[in-house]
Amino acid sequence: MNIIILSLFISCSNEDDFNSNGQSAQESVVTADAALIVLGANDLTDSLTLDIVIPENEYGLSNAEPLLLLPFYKSADIESETWFPVPNVQVEKNLKVYYSRSNGLELVIIAEKFDSPTPYGNKLEFKELNIIAVKPSSISGLTRSELDTRNYQEMVDFLGLNQ
Repeated sequence: MNIIILSLFISCSNEDDFNSNGQSAQESVVTADAALIVLGANDLTDSLTLDIVIPENEYGLSNAEPLLLLPFYKSADIESETWFPVPNVQVEKNLKVYYSRSNGLELVIIAEKFDSPTPYGNKLEFKELNIIAVKPSSISGLTRSELDTRNYQEMVDFLGLNQ
């Protein structure tokens, strides 16, 4: 399977901190069925909006087709290399992190208190934030024992997205 490394343009905004130029280039890996979008370090206060654009590529993966978006992050406040899937719950921090999509490739990551729909209110620092965009047909019909979509490394390996 051939892999091409492309630059994806991502527009990130945060209620408290908006990127002044609106876009930044990101190194990413694209295959025929998926893309690994590497966003690096990010801060989230209550919500973070990501407008993902997949550029022209030799595989035909495009912005026009429906893609599953699976966000993963490494927390900056712990010394772990663990990738956390979104959504997730951290009861000890009274925190739930989830995402919503309104249209296309716009993804909003949201942090709320675990026990209510109240905004979390504290800044979350992501040491790394990556999005896996995948064609649903490439993983449909698989059981969790065949592919755990909440396991970052398993997804990267299965989809051939190793950097």
